[in-house]
Amino acid sequence: MDIVDPDDKPLPRGVELPANQLVELEPGKVHLVLRDVREVIRGGAFMKFAMRLENAGSITFNSQSQIPAYDGSPSPTR
Repeated sequence: MDIVDPDDKPLPRGVELPANQLVELEPGKVHLVLRDVREVIRGGAFMKFAMRLENAGSITFNSQSQIPAYDGSPSPTR
């Protein structure tokens, strides 16, 4: 997983996450990019992953994948 800038260039020092403040990571701004994923993730599907934060330890959460504009396949139903 990489944290990248709006031009998809990796930010080697990550991103500042101030305490008690919302920081949104989204396309067109600073965002997360998953690399070397070992399974198929369909647009709209949820996946669980963990992040290790420098000063706060690890956190695991569910995230919904973005539906790519080129992906015409239906999202899986569960």
